[in-house]
Amino acid sequence: MNARIPAHALQPDLALERVSQAWDNDIVRQLTDYIAIPAKSPMFSPDWAEQGLLDTVVR
Repeated sequence: MNARIPAHALQPDLALERVSQAWDNDIVRQLTDYIAIPAKSPMFSPDWAEQGLLDTVVR
């Protein structure tokens, strides 16, 4: 499980392609949705917990 991957088995171009695709197709959208939630901390809105916005998004 902790064995090193042999250098000949690594495919950096393929890894970059897959990571870039995941970033563009999924991660950016999720980050955008997350930062759109107006309930990040008690300093932003004292009644953030009662509003339930974070609970709604996590579901």
